[in-house]
Amino acid sequence: MGEGALTVSEDGVVLYCNPQLAHFLGFDRNLLVGQDLSAFVTLDQQPALVKLLDGSVEGTRRAELWLHRADGTVVPFLVAATDLDLEGTTVRCLVMTDLSMRKLVEHQIAIDAAQ
Repeated sequence: MGEGALTVSEDGVVLYCNPQLAHFLGFDRNLLVGQDLSAFVTLDQQPALVKLLDGSVEGTRRAELWLHRADGTVVPFLVAATDLDLEGTTVRCLVMTDLSMRKLVEHQIAIDAAQ
């Protein structure tokens, strides 16, 4: 799987993350479990994270989020969130697609267009 995937509690605590997401962020996977996802999301993106985790909205929710990597850089992701009921406990399943290359290309196109 080329995307990062994680499962979080209703309030955003990481319950599981796949190796790809840990690789994207540069963290050991075991260190991510138990952490609040909001600690990795840039401050200006916190409202978007709250909307993604909002269980009152049915269906899949999508947003672009910028997450902090272990080295201090930030990475843009397209995030799709879906609720899952596990025997009466609701969790959020998030699939994260790295947008770094897309953002780089968009930036280069903007520069070329300005010249």
